[in-house]
Amino acid sequence: MKKFIELINKFFDFLLPPECLGCKKEGSFLCKNCLKNIKNEKNGYFSSKNIKKIYFLSPWSNKIIEKAVKKLKFRYSKRVAHDFKSFFENKLNKINFAYNAIFVPVPLHKTRLNQRGFNQSKILADLFAEIKNIPVENNLIYRNRNTFPQSKLKGKERTENLKNCISINEKKLTKINKNITIYLVDDVVVTCSTLEECVKPFKKAGFKNISAIVFAKGGV
Repeated sequence: MKKFIELINKFFDFLLPPECLGCKKEGSFLCKNCLKNIKNEKNGYFSSKNIKKIYFLSPWSNKIIEKAVKKLKFRYSKRVAHDFKSFFENKLNKINFAYNAIFVPVPLHKTRLNQRGFNQSKILADLFAEIKNIPVENNLIYRNRNTFPQSKLKGKERTENLKNCISINEKKLTKINKNITIYLVDDVVVTCSTLEECVKPFKKAGFKNISAIVFAKGGV
């Protein structure tokens, strides 16, 4: 299924070459001129109940960012993330990363993964790793059940939907130093419900240094 989806995406890229999400210029999902326009978009961090710093690279209110996240999340386009690499470089270089750290992508359930063909958070984590030379630990945490799409829920429904849906891979955990800094990676944060659930098994296992990085703050 994953290979089939990849072939379909490549076919559509060939049939309909990507256009800039800002100005519609053909060739890339983000042209150089539009990159200049979003480089100065506000980025920063905020805190949640159990996460000291959740870094966001842009607010959802930027229309180019909104289109990029939706294309990555709902239209299953890997390329959009790669075309935003220069944007990510600009924003990630403003973050003071811990020396001893790993990126951990927020997991998809295997059913959703098979439907989509890839985990968009893993795509982002791999790009971030390439930019910052920080390793990625995939499958360190996993979804133990297939939850209802968060984009279709609001408020407390989101929290209840995700309750206790994340487990930790005990075998892989034994190879991870508990003094390491973990950076959870996701595409978008709205209520922090997903990130908070991802933190729980790490906290239970004795990890204390946990932050997060998301493409956009707010949104779906």
